[in-house]
Amino acid sequence: MQAGLKKNDGRLNSKIVKRIGIVHPGANIDSIPSIMNAIILFVKNGYKVDIFTERDIKHIAPQTKHKDIKIICTHSDVYCSSVPAIAKLSRICKTKNERRIHRFLLLTLDKINSAYFVIKNRFIPVYISFSNHYKPYACFIGVDPWGLIKADSLVKSVDIPLVYYSLELLFSDEIRDSRYEKIKMKEQELCSKIEFAITQDPERATLLSIENNIPLDKIVQVPNAPLGAAQRNSNYYWHKRFDLPKGTKVVLYT
Repeated sequence: MQAGLKKNDGRLNSKIVKRIGIVHPGANIDSIPSIMNAIILFVKNGYKVDIFTERDIKHIAPQTKHKDIKIICTHSDVYCSSVPAIAKLSRICKTKNERRIHRFLLLTLDKINSAYFVIKNRFIPVYISFSNHYKPYACFIGVDPWGLIKADSLVKSVDIPLVYYSLELLFSDEIRDSRYEKIKMKEQELCSKIEFAITQDPERATLLSIENNIPLDKIVQVPNAPLGAAQRNSNYYWHKRFDLPKGTKVVLYT
């Protein structure tokens, strides 16, 4: 990543540049090794990292106590599970009126939650502009098409380089939904503005280049794997479990 920024933007070499923005629109950022590794390496090299992400009821909210990492939630649908009294109320409602009151409370909380994030998202670009003035961002990294689009909307009024981190490829010939067609068109448009892109391997780099018209020399390859040397501990568990010859290769699909 650093090599790509050095080639495209001299600001990374400036002593005052100490901030990176990462935009991941899903709620599972802490389960993606390559993104978490990038954050670790940025912090070790003296950067502050602002993570713009979401929450949902299916995932545990990402947390950090590190002073140089800030998690900024841009959306959350967790409005009743986080209020113990409301969650408890759902288990004791028996009559029709009680259930009606419970639904009313949920709808009210939902509307308050939505309004809160509408207002909050209006102020996030102000925060970014203010932060960029005092401690400039080296770049904003958008993860996948949705993250890239969100990153662009956040930095539209500020001169901050965009980087595209592609983990999931969105193929034009597989799209059957008009909403995804618009997303794909926007992705291709923004790829003409990025400083460089990141993906996992040569095959994905080639496909990403073809799909979004990105020159191959602007695509950096970073494996989606933990830091450090590979740790192998062959115990032949699956071979024993299913009575397979030791030379058989086992592929796990999850």
